[in-house]
Amino acid sequence: MCSASGRLAQHVVGYSPLFVSREQITDAFVAERVAEAVKQAEINKNASDAVANVTPDKLARSFALLEQPYPVEGAKTVAAALDVHTKATKLNGIAVVDMRRMERGEGMDAGEEENYAAEVARLAGLK
Repeated sequence: MCSASGRLAQHVVGYSPLFVSREQITDAFVAERVAEAVKQAEINKNASDAVANVTPDKLARSFALLEQPYPVEGAKTVAAALDVHTKATKLNGIAVVDMRRMERGEGMDAGEEENYAAEVARLAGLK
């Protein structure tokens, strides 16, 4: 299971999902993406194509972890890969309930002299 969780963590780092599941994508987020597409369309003079590409399915594949393509082990999505690991390990289910992706140095207090390991543990909620 450790290797599966490690690969999932690498996927989160590489793909930068903003949500765990499709259900977490808000109407405000969709509206924001549509507005960005319209703005880009006005700049590039291709309004119909740009706005047509902002669909719930495409947004989910881009921004929802469980819907993203997962090329490892031939699984089509992250959710499918979790199902495979659930069956392989004979567990009742593997679920991702929350995630947090931090950029290098994000949240670190540059001015304080502190043990780096303690700071990381504090940010991860371990202390």
